[in-house]
Amino acid sequence: MFFLINKKLKEGLIEDIENKNLTINNFRDYVFIAVNLGKYRWTNSFINKYGSLLPEEIREDYILISQAFISHKTKNYSKCLEQLSKIKRKDHFFYIDVSVLKMKTLYDSGSYNECHDELKKINEYLRKDRVISKFLRTYAKEFCNCFSKLLKLRQYPVNNNLINLEFRLSKNNMIGKKWIISKISEIKI
Repeated sequence: MFFLINKKLKEGLIEDIENKNLTINNFRDYVFIAVNLGKYRWTNSFINKYGSLLPEEIREDYILISQAFISHKTKNYSKCLEQLSKIKRKDHFFYIDVSVLKMKTLYDSGSYNECHDELKKINEYLRKDRVISKFLRTYAKEFCNCFSKLLKLRQYPVNNNLINLEFRLSKNNMIGKKWIISKISEIKI
């Protein structure tokens, strides 16, 4: 996938980046794929080169969320939280991305009480009737359920809590599944 993205960009095929429709714009996906592959230099170069092509109304938020992805992956949690705080959560894509990344960052930095606060906010957001695609809502709710169980396991590291979380993870696909699995392995039962 990364090879194809690189080839596409080198060929000058960037119409999707210039589109303000977030379901068509692949900028976030390109960043997400590259960051997960550890291609931080490439990602920074991509942001600098193509960020200015994003439609003005989403440009700043896309650049900030992209930089926050990098900051989280490189374990610069305070910088990540700072970048996330500047993002306007004006639509469901940004709201969910910011909330999920914020919860991961708070957890990774040991701010467990603040995790509960952010979890409560996103659950309330998802509960209200909004125009959110069925899949995004389902995946986000599933992340919240598993994240809540992860916090419970962290607080009470017993077999029953571990089994409940592992069962939930095996049942469904969701945002952040790989991250939650990695966090389970850090907890001693």
